Amino acid sequence: MSLDVGEKIKNLRIDKGLTQDELAERLNVSRALVCKWEIGSRLPAYSVLEELSTIFDVDSELLILADATVYEDLDTCIPANMDSRQASELISDFVRALGEKDAELFKMRYIAFMDSKTIARKLGKSYGTVRNRLTVLRKNLRAFLERCV
Repeated sequence: MSLDVGEKIKNLRIDKGLTQDELAERLNVSRALVCKWEIGSRLPAYSVLEELSTIFDVDSELLILADATVYEDLDTCIPANMDSRQASELISDFVRALGEKDAELFKMRYIAFMDSKTIARKLGKSYGTVRNRLTVLRKNLRAFLERCV
């Protein structure tokens, strides 16, 4: 199984000889946020992944695991006038407010980058059930974020 995004960020940062503080400074984010990315409790915005790929001099596909559709799914939920930092924090709040099963499903798709068929297999659910639940979760996330603007 491939490394998750957080592990890849950490490994690339260390390979470049950067501390979390130095990387955070280059990205204009807090060291705490970099730490959260690396441990997997937060997911960097797609635009940040593009910046990271430039800093680390790697193809962005290495960081986004060739699954840009995951980020596109989330991007469609984020209001145009919301910045990526605020969106990231609010998405974390949204996930914490979900029930255990929905939170697990959301994390499998949007943090572990699993496709719907893999999720269905792991959860013992039908592919259609998983896709429908993810659609509902995105709709609820969109409504949640719009209320927060």
